[in-house]
Amino acid sequence: MGVLGAKAKAEHKGDPEAKTHPSLVDVATWQEFGIPGRLDSRSFLRATLKLKRDAVLSQAAKELRPVLTGKKTPDVAWNRLGLFVVGLVQQRIADGIPPALKRRVGTPLIDTGQLRSSITHEVRR
Repeated sequence: MGVLGAKAKAEHKGDPEAKTHPSLVDVATWQEFGIPGRLDSRSFLRATLKLKRDAVLSQAAKELRPVLTGKKTPDVAWNRLGLFVVGLVQQRIADGIPPALKRRVGTPLIDTGQLRSSITHEVRR
């Protein structure tokens, strides 16, 4: 889960006047972990999973129980769980992740909405 595939390689359009634009996965990494002395960490992945651990475990049980009885395939269950967690991460970004912004007014991690809308999941075997 995170910024994956073609979306990860896309240019982040946060500053339209910039001469170059970093990739979206670079921006996501900088936000998740911070840059010492330059950018505060605003963990949108790790912190969401930690804060919403019980909800994720409950949803996992709900999705995976039918797999044991043959009523649902594992791929369907894992995809539904992935969508659930993506929704939690996107909602947390929309609600605002501290610390507050220093250089502009608004919600941290939401300027263009590009990062939030690029959060996705992938089921791998």
